Amino acid sequence: MKKHLVKFKINGKTKQRTVVANDIYEAERLVRKEFGLSDMSRMLYVKTIKCGRYEYQVFGSTLYSEF
Repeated sequence: MKKHLVKFKINGKTKQRTVVANDIYEAERLVRKEFGLSDMSRMLYVKTIKCGRYEYQVFGSTLYSEF
């Protein structure tokens, strides 16, 4: 369990949350659960997820693909 800093945009506002999760996928799921969104909802746009010294640039979602 590590801390993940999730930077995202919801309803046109940029926000960030720190969550404790095992991986980046679980971190995004926890943020979605906080706002009551499903895994396939496009209302949440994740920019980056930072864990330790690694910063993952997502630009969308880790749970689904645009293609």
